[in-house]
Amino acid sequence: SEAKSNKQLLEIMAHVSRPLRTGSTALLLCDIQSRFESVVHGFESLSRCASFLVKSASELDLPIIVTEQYPKAFKETIPAIKKILPEKNTKIFEKTLFSMCTPEVKAHLNELGCTSVILCGLETYVYLSFLNHLFDVIGMFVSYKPVLIY
Repeated sequence: SEAKSNKQLLEIMAHVSRPLRTGSTALLLCDIQSRFESVVHGFESLSRCASFLVKSASELDLPIIVTEQYPKAFKETIPAIKKILPEKNTKIFEKTLFSMCTPEVKAHLNELGCTSVILCGLETYVYLSFLNHLFDVIGMFVSYKPVLIY
């Protein structure tokens, strides 16, 4: 409903001003896959931004969660990103749900104790899809704070 969406948006805005903490923040990379490289306008720019975030997260020792939408059809995460993902703090999840907040991803975030996420990826390219991801995630954390990268 519209009232629920407005309430969720207000919750998002209320948390945006809080600082990120390295012990409770994760980087989420959503569906930056090879099949989309030639068909999504601005993909190269997205790749550069995501690479910068991966390098930054690595330097800060942040966990990195990568989702791949049905990799049998859409291939894996692009090589430019995959080759710089640190082994130690990275977990890749295959998914068939539209949202990246699968039960496995939610469980992993809870395991890590994350209350903040930095979200970057292909689905953020479509504004409503991005808000859908945020609304899924916001339901997971009482003190959730998203950082919008699009």
